[in-house]
Amino acid sequence: MKNSIIRSILITGFMFVTIAVSAQYLSIRDERPKIDKNGKNIFQIIINQEAFSSLNFNVIINNPGQEFLNVNLRNQQGQLFQDDTFHRRPSYAMLLNLERLEDGLYTLSITTTYESFVRKIVITTEELGTRNGQMYLDRKAEILEAK
Repeated sequence: MKNSIIRSILITGFMFVTIAVSAQYLSIRDERPKIDKNGKNIFQIIINQEAFSSLNFNVIINNPGQEFLNVNLRNQQGQLFQDDTFHRRPSYAMLLNLERLEDGLYTLSITTTYESFVRKIVITTEELGTRNGQMYLDRKAEILEAK
């Protein structure tokens, strides 16, 4: 009798745990990013370099799943220069201003629960020459293609 009561309690507990885990799995599946009619995820990131400043980029993020987004920018040594978290909106637009950064290689990461977008950005300074004792420099940033 005592063993059957213990067995019933264990079976009931196992059933509750199974139901709770199943419910949690279903809720996660329901929150997956939306897909288009071809079954392709429509989460999209567009980065355009501004015409008047090669060190400024407009970043547009289409986030149909309305997930939390994290945007960060780090140098090669891992030093964090920008870390933004955006909350559950279908789209975002931001200006990525690199003017204050030194020459070097940087990593731009945009992540959600289900997506990860990483691009390398290189900032360089080129000496254009001197005139009347004043040095002219050309600073520019370039996004390297993902491999």
